[in-house]
Amino acid sequence: QQDYNRFKNLFEAEAATRQQYDNAKAAYDIALAQLHAITEEYNSAQLNSSKEKANELPARANINIKKAAKTNAQLFLSYTVVTAPYDGFVGKRTIQPGQFVKEGQTLANVISEEKWINANFRETQLENLSEGTVVTIQVDAFPKLSFKGKIHSFSPASGSKFSVIPQDNATGNFVKIEQRIPIKIVFDPKQDLKKLRAGMNVVIHATHQS
Repeated sequence: QQDYNRFKNLFEAEAATRQQYDNAKAAYDIALAQLHAITEEYNSAQLNSSKEKANELPARANINIKKAAKTNAQLFLSYTVVTAPYDGFVGKRTIQPGQFVKEGQTLANVISEEKWINANFRETQLENLSEGTVVTIQVDAFPKLSFKGKIHSFSPASGSKFSVIPQDNATGNFVKIEQRIPIKIVFDPKQDLKKLRAGMNVVIHATHQS
C-alpha cells in the first residue's frame, strides 16, 4: 500500500508514468485481494475452531459414557466365571452339570491349602500363653508324628459367646462353668503337612518358659 500511495502521488505530480502507476495499482489490488482471502480463511478457521470446541464437550461426555459401559460390561463378564476366594481343594460339590443355580446357593465346599489349628484352651491355661508361644502338635491320626507351630492369635471372646443360643445369666440362675478360648495356631514352614486333613483332632503341648 505504501508503494501504491507513493506512485499515486508521483503520478498526480506528473513525476511518474501511467505505466508505473498502473503497475503499482495492480500490485496493490492483488495484495489487497490476498489480504481479504487470508482474512476470510482466518475467520473461517476461527469459526471451525469454535464449533470444534463446542463439539468437544459432548464428545468427551460420550467417551466417558463409553468407558463406563465398558467397565460395566467387564464386570458382568467377570460374573460368568466363579472363582474361589482362596487356593484349595473341592471337598464337597452340591451341584451337577446342567443344574440351574439359585442366588445364594452353595455350589461347593472348598478346603484351603493353608493349614492351621483352632484350639480351645481353658481360660485357666491362658496365664502363661501369648502370641508367638512355641507349641508341639500331636495328631491323633498319626501318633508317631509331631509338628511344630506357634500361637498366632487369641479370640476376642470365649466360644460360648459365639454359640447359637448363648448362655443367659440375667435370671440369676448362674452356674460357674470354666470357659474355653479359641486360639489360632499356625504350623512352622517347611514341614510336610500333606497328610493332615481339615477336622482332624490334635493335642497341643505348650511349654512355659519363664
